Amino acid sequence: MKSTIRLGGFAIFLALLNAGPVSAETGGVVHIELPATGVTLHERPDDRLRVTSYGLYHGVYLRGKGSDIFTRRTRYHGLTVSPRGDRIAGQLEDFAADGRDEVVLLDRGTWAEKRVKTVRQPWMTDWLRWSPDGRYLVGTERKSLTSTKSEVSGFSILDTKKLTYRQAKVTDANPEAFFEWTPGARSVISWLEGEIKEYWLDGRLRRSLKVGNTPDGEYAFSPSGRRLLTGCPYEEDPDVCVVSWPQGKIIKKVNFPAESLFGWWDERHFVALVGKGRDFQVVVAGLDGKPVRVLADLDEKAVKTANVYLVYTRA
Repeated sequence: MKSTIRLGGFAIFLALLNAGPVSAETGGVVHIELPATGVTLHERPDDRLRVTSYGLYHGVYLRGKGSDIFTRRTRYHGLTVSPRGDRIAGQLEDFAADGRDEVVLLDRGTWAEKRVKTVRQPWMTDWLRWSPDGRYLVGTERKSLTSTKSEVSGFSILDTKKLTYRQAKVTDANPEAFFEWTPGARSVISWLEGEIKEYWLDGRLRRSLKVGNTPDGEYAFSPSGRRLLTGCPYEEDPDVCVVSWPQGKIIKKVNFPAESLFGWWDERHFVALVGKGRDFQVVVAGLDGKPVRVLADLDEKAVKTANVYLVYTRA
């Protein structure tokens, strides 16, 4: 089995789950209690983003399309749903017989499986991110050094139609970060010490921007692609910054007590984890720093035990 380091986001302790989630509806909001987790989701039928999976060390729980039921998928981790919602990409728990890592592609309707071989052990391709058109994936090339430390060499681009991959090496890669697409998928970004690093698809550095660190979730860029959400770069700054794209300039600083940033909800709202007494909530907040919606309640143990995380993607 691979030695996987989970980075970013917030983590949630999760006991072995045998029962399905408990659902209840009040005022058009569906409340989904994930058994034995201390987590309750609060969803509306027209929500742009939903929890489509949550992971833990012994497996991943994946949400069925159009369903409130999460099913355990024991051989996979790091699953992420495509922009159209019809496919899922993820990692296999073990390397292939020839020692190479494999990315798995699942049909969300039939669960038919395709695989793309990538780098050789001990390297692996993790933190997969879909391109906006749903054809390509970018993955971070990483190997574990210890249970808490890793090394990053660059990224891979996977063509999910041709089932091929190509690798790009980068210099000064952040071992704690991952790569994700820019709007238009002509380049990728990562972060290092408060700087956004933009790379061409062959690994060449295009530019460095002192605008902060990218969020932990899937949507660093707003739906229009004109705004990038970051954790502000300086200690004296507020927690949240809005960056114009492609200009790369901070255009707004938002006073908001975020424990962790997930990314954009829509063009004028973002998703974040915040404290509530000793417990926590996932909320939607506006650029005025005011929460407008609670997406999930999490008890203290759920967050601080740090074994599992929620993944918000398009439903």
